[in-house]
Amino acid sequence: MKAGIPLIFFHKGDSFYLQYTFNQIIQSNPNSDIYLIGDEKNKHYEKFGIQHVDMTTCEKTAKEFEKIYVHLSSMNGFVERICFQRWMYMRDFVLQAGITGRFCCLDSDVLVYGDITEYHDKYCGDADVTLHGEYGPGCNVFKNVDVLTKLVDNTFRYYTDAECLQHLKDVRANEKNANGGSRNITDMYMIEMFVKDCGVTRYDLLQIRDNISFDSHIAKKSDTRFAMKGIYKDVSFEDKKAYCTDTKTGQPVMMMLLHIQGFHKNIAYRYYAGDPKKVMSVWKARYRFLYQILKRKMSALLKR
Repeated sequence: MKAGIPLIFFHKGDSFYLQYTFNQIIQSNPNSDIYLIGDEKNKHYEKFGIQHVDMTTCEKTAKEFEKIYVHLSSMNGFVERICFQRWMYMRDFVLQAGITGRFCCLDSDVLVYGDITEYHDKYCGDADVTLHGEYGPGCNVFKNVDVLTKLVDNTFRYYTDAECLQHLKDVRANEKNANGGSRNITDMYMIEMFVKDCGVTRYDLLQIRDNISFDSHIAKKSDTRFAMKGIYKDVSFEDKKAYCTDTKTGQPVMMMLLHIQGFHKNIAYRYYAGDPKKVMSVWKARYRFLYQILKRKMSALLKR
């Protein structure tokens, strides 16, 4: 096992942007073992140097959750449920792999430019968990498996205890999201409850320390920390590092990662700073992006 913090991804199926995710993090974190808990469709990423883990070998807890899950969201039920279950897959894998110390759970749509172990050692080694803001996922270093187990156990409690489940239903019925609609019960809400209920200490990765920070969402306009260019953050590159401009100081801030969420995953190629020979050509990626736009528009027309 390498000296750096183990880095763990979970992804079901194959997605063309994974080639950018994995080649980028292999370049920026050479001293860490990198794992993908996945299926047969994404096993081929082993050729990039990723250690592939068959998700069926660590699915016991996730399958138990599937039996009790109550969908309280406007999002697709399968997608929402698998977001909850990923924490269970990762917890069970960590236990099986015998990882006793720190480990990092990453979303599969992040591009990482800095060494996560070095950052964690310098700024947040005492925290139980790192979060994007108060409860955001993306790059979550857990102090040990006991901390992640608290998140898993607390999630089960909310879906098995009648009073807790009623609380979730009340939140769904009475609280509003940022767009004015009913609030969705997501795994992010469970992380919020985990911090509130379990007394864990957290470190906010969105703060700017020594002109270094993390991205919450490449297209999130409410993230006023950094200058925008159109609908996206204004990003420049130097020595294979990504930089955004601090709106308060005007100084460049080195971004440890960029979070290319939602439909924007299709433009991950724009922010890739690794070896271009290891990924598809820019023109092929642009074609893929245009195809997705046309597919999306056709789907919207057919629904009318």
